[in-house]
Amino acid sequence: MMSAEFALPDADREPVLDAVRHADEVQVLRELLPLARLSGEENNFVQGRGELILDALRNSRRHGGGADALFAAFPLASPAGRALLTLAEALIRIPDIQTMDRLIRDQLHAADWQQGERSPSLLVNLARRGLIAAESWSESRPGEALVRFALRRAMRHMGEHFVIGEDIATALAQRVPGFSHSFDMLGEAALTEEDAERYSEGYAKALMVLAEQGGAIGARSPCGISVKLSALHPRFERRQRERVMRELYPRLLALATMAREAELPFTIDAEESERVPLTLALFKRLLAEPGLEGWDGLGLAVQAYLKQAPRQIDWLIAQAAAHRRHITVRLVKGAYWDSEIKRAQLEGWPDYAVFTRKYHADASFLACARKMLRADDTLYPAFATHNVFSALAVHAMAGGREFEFQCLFGMGEEMYRLLRGHGIDRPCRLYAPVGRHAALLPYLVRRLMENGANQSFVHLLLASGDSDTATLDPVAASVQQPARGIALPIARHAHPPVTPGIDWSDETALAALARALATQPAPQHAMPMLASGTPEPGPVLFIANPASPSQAVGTMQTASPADIAAACQTATSFAPLWSALPTAERASVLECAADLIAAQRDALLPLLCREAGKTLPAALGEIREAADFCRYYAREARRQWPERMPSALGPVAAISPWNFPLAIFVGQIAAALVVGNPVLAKPAEETPLTAALAVRLLWQAGVPHAALQLLPGGPEVGEALTRHPAIRGVLFTGSLPAAQAIHRTLAAGDARRPLIAETGGMNAMLVDSSALPEQVVQDVLDSAFDSAGQRCSALRVLCLPAATAERITHLLRAAMRELQVGDPCRLDTDVGPLISADALSRVSAALRGFIEQGQPVHQAPLQVEQGHFMAPALVEISHLARLPGEIFGPVLAVLRYRHEELPGLLAELNARQYGLTLAVASRCPSFVEQVAAAVRVGNVYVNRNQIGAVVGHQPFGGERLSGTGPKAGGPWLLWRLLRNADPCGEPANPTAAHPAQPTLLRLARERGQDAPLHPAITSLFQRSPLAQRRELPAVVGERNVLAYRGRGVVGCVARTIRETLLQTATALATGNRVCLPDTADNVAIQAALPEYVVLSANLDEAPLDALLWDGIAEPDLPRRLAARAGPIIQPVLPDAEGDYPLFRLLTECVTAINTAAAGGDAELMGKGVTAPPEPPHGDRAV
Repeated sequence: MMSAEFALPDADREPVLDAVRHADEVQVLRELLPLARLSGEENNFVQGRGELILDALRNSRRHGGGADALFAAFPLASPAGRALLTLAEALIRIPDIQTMDRLIRDQLHAADWQQGERSPSLLVNLARRGLIAAESWSESRPGEALVRFALRRAMRHMGEHFVIGEDIATALAQRVPGFSHSFDMLGEAALTEEDAERYSEGYAKALMVLAEQGGAIGARSPCGISVKLSALHPRFERRQRERVMRELYPRLLALATMAREAELPFTIDAEESERVPLTLALFKRLLAEPGLEGWDGLGLAVQAYLKQAPRQIDWLIAQAAAHRRHITVRLVKGAYWDSEIKRAQLEGWPDYAVFTRKYHADASFLACARKMLRADDTLYPAFATHNVFSALAVHAMAGGREFEFQCLFGMGEEMYRLLRGHGIDRPCRLYAPVGRHAALLPYLVRRLMENGANQSFVHLLLASGDSDTATLDPVAASVQQPARGIALPIARHAHPPVTPGIDWSDETALAALARALATQPAPQHAMPMLASGTPEPGPVLFIANPASPSQAVGTMQTASPADIAAACQTATSFAPLWSALPTAERASVLECAADLIAAQRDALLPLLCREAGKTLPAALGEIREAADFCRYYAREARRQWPERMPSALGPVAAISPWNFPLAIFVGQIAAALVVGNPVLAKPAEETPLTAALAVRLLWQAGVPHAALQLLPGGPEVGEALTRHPAIRGVLFTGSLPAAQAIHRTLAAGDARRPLIAETGGMNAMLVDSSALPEQVVQDVLDSAFDSAGQRCSALRVLCLPAATAERITHLLRAAMRELQVGDPCRLDTDVGPLISADALSRVSAALRGFIEQGQPVHQAPLQVEQGHFMAPALVEISHLARLPGEIFGPVLAVLRYRHEELPGLLAELNARQYGLTLAVASRCPSFVEQVAAAVRVGNVYVNRNQIGAVVGHQPFGGERLSGTGPKAGGPWLLWRLLRNADPCGEPANPTAAHPAQPTLLRLARERGQDAPLHPAITSLFQRSPLAQRRELPAVVGERNVLAYRGRGVVGCVARTIRETLLQTATALATGNRVCLPDTADNVAIQAALPEYVVLSANLDEAPLDALLWDGIAEPDLPRRLAARAGPIIQPVLPDAEGDYPLFRLLTECVTAINTAAAGGDAELMGKGVTAPPEPPHGDRAV
């Protein structure tokens, strides 16, 4: 039975708030602007005092030496600003000297410290001179120590500017005269239960110390506490609602009771928008607690940048009145704007939860403030702002009503002293963080980001001499520009939009999904789906639910040899008709298919959960990916061949795996169809039902039945299909042995038939001690255990530096215990089942092998009694050779390394010959470059998880033992599905002349081949895209780059010296080295090019990565290549004009970088939003 219990009962829902969560920005503004608009009297008050206060504040801050003056001199959007931000985030917490010095060198050399105007601040100018000197000193041994000492002291001093003390006693001693205080114990989001307990104890201790101070009078007490709910539970998220209510609420109530008994202010902090519904539910329960009656110290922070903020204020007023309570509401602007934008784009939300323009959020602040001031019978208002306009406006609106200002310690004191000097004597409370310097870093970076953001009041104040800029009326600005400042979350500049997703904290969306999943679907049946005729009766197999093996999801009838023969004959007859259709017509069919797949989400989700064991988020991701493949290949076909397309191959076999039964299945089919090839699709025998539904949707979209036929069954169906002479190419994703078997089958016939194979990987993550441990652990959990580790891209071996390995391993083991293993149809499940009993047996055997070797294995107890489940396992290995190969399940190996062992470790990883994904976690660009250069893989991920490649954003596929290329979801795959086609047909960007080119031309002249070879060789080097770097679409806070590199060593086999020279030039133009047969003619070539050419007496045994073949010499060469162990090497033959396709000798490498890893998106925050921008990083060469 489908689990639909994740939908909230109507009594627990807040539909008024849900309705505006993703509302249109213009509509929300239209509702709030009347409240935000100042009256004539209020406006006169603001304008009359604003300029005087601004001038005084600007003068004070510009001549000071604080962080705001520093970032005015080195803006966030500049290399210098980003370097300072990285140093502030990482330097203090790095435990080893080697990594500290590396980080300092990398960051100091990343910027021009002399650039920019002279600052009015003497300290800032001294800092600039110091940084210029440090850049050169960091290169010398004596200078390193001095620079390291100075920068660590500077970063620590910067942290002390924003943090009041390392413990509550110190904080009390450091209180700022004239201000009240709310102490935040720097409780960042808990990753483990240990974290939550420690943070909870810290809050409790602080409450006890404050209680001993005496003099507390509730909301207006001089000292209070601010609490982050994410610090009190490791899974504070909507998907874990039941657990949060059961486990977090008692902790929260205990702390609130302590505060109530001491009459202390106790405010719940605001966090990300996804946590807001859960926060409000917990706050509502507190309001109903009898033990908290008669206490006005209970408070909640509301973020004005949320579109639902005005309605949150209404809700709080209504709740306070209903429970007859007086509460405190702290109104803030909001601290997570950049991450809110990124999250919405990643998840494909219908719209942003936040305003996308700063002045829209400022207008919302004023509207909320007016609502709060009018509700003084139930609320004690607190307004947190560093903006002079906002503060003066609130004061003017309040009249004689009581309220307090609030500001951040180290950021707002000067402004509020100036306000008092101008007769605005309102109480002000400092939000004062307390904690160790290592714990303050995320908070510190967030404060620096806020100060340095181009649209922040502080930045405008210091960067502009014009008071109007800093006192801009947000209402007037919003009226002038009411539209959103960033395109919708699913939009991508110059690319198709991504398929919409689900906000898993949106109760409206969850309720609709629950209704769709509540009905038990009838068992389904998959059978051969042929264009004509009736399938022959054949064996019928039951398809079981891997989470509940006794439950039949449906049945499958296996395709018979006669069915396969009939399908091949139909496809062969239809191939000319399908390829003759205009490209635009085939593309339109795929676009229609994308819409249908997205529209059938509610039918596909339960099927993916029950047949493939997908968790709900994983199933949704697969549906989005399948639709994205259709749109992407349709768009690429239109773009690359607006008029005439090269000839199609003919019938293509698409053999897909069970771990992505929809996305890979549809992706293979879409790519082949759009370039004119009929497809015979063979899905995995474990997941034929999803495939059958996908084919029905593609047929419904307009794909002719003769262009797409389904042949379900086991390996015997795939073998028969690939042996059939009608098959002109194969798309395959699966195991390496199966891919090698297909290669041998194809090589026995026409060697020109392509095999595009994607196999597995021994995927590693390399971490250095500059990486943030908590961030590493979260990325590891996603990479290793999502989909129960049943992804080709999944992390298999985590390589940790000795300096931080103990801490990260401890954190990781504790965080693994928080993962929920169980029914994938439940919203709270993190890890679903393995696909079958055989799969479970294989992974269990691998774990037993580790135990027998004496390698420590850590695994939480399994709470599920039936199904093919396994709790995530961590294995500590002593060296890489302990890994038996790819373990396709939730098993992660952890290997520790010392600094001096890194080069050897990288060489050993590369020598394993797998080349799919690689992750690097570091704040040191040189470390990232060192790792990425040493380990050849298809997809590199920097400071993020290494799964979930997005179609068109991160084309996916490996090399060597991990696949043949081209990449799925990339620009070259369609070319491989055509005859005599090469995307490198036109001159590429100018490339530095290859040193071998003149020698090749000389050799051609000496052998009388100058006339035919001179233009050909020259063209090869001009057309090579080797030096190109292509920026791909990306969400904010991310950068995706596609680059090319040679495959390695290319063998050349030809009958004539002319062809051998052409092959040699082709290989060298694409960045490869050359291996030639040891003949007299080839000896001369090797002697002329000794750096690039080697000779071999037997190419069959030579270490090759690719091979060029003229198709004449050594006719049995394809069969010999297929018989080799190791990577799949298909010979590259010339086209009808005698040219070898350059792209076959290149591998595509995609690097995906989390540019917000150091605490926020410095680029987005630094630039600000002043006009509707295009989404960043369009498809352009750089």
